[in-house]
Amino acid sequence: MLLGGYIDPQGFEILNNLRSYYPNVASILMDNKTFDDYNEYAHGISLVKQLDLPYLTKEERELYKRLFNNNECLRLEQERIRFSIGSN
Repeated sequence: MLLGGYIDPQGFEILNNLRSYYPNVASILMDNKTFDDYNEYAHGISLVKQLDLPYLTKEERELYKRLFNNNECLRLEQERIRFSIGSN
């Protein structure tokens, strides 16, 4: 099973919750490289509480923490990412 969601706190919470039931769920385009490549399209959203998400991988957890920025959180919507890179 694959999940490609928004790169934002809620997207990682959904991934974490899904993995608590289905541990083999893999994320696509929810990684540091994708975020760095498309960072110009990220925007601020209301600050939410940072949670402990034990079912994320180390890289996913690092990116999750990067999304918290002082008085706001960052969001990169999946619609901003070129889907052709996800089909290779």
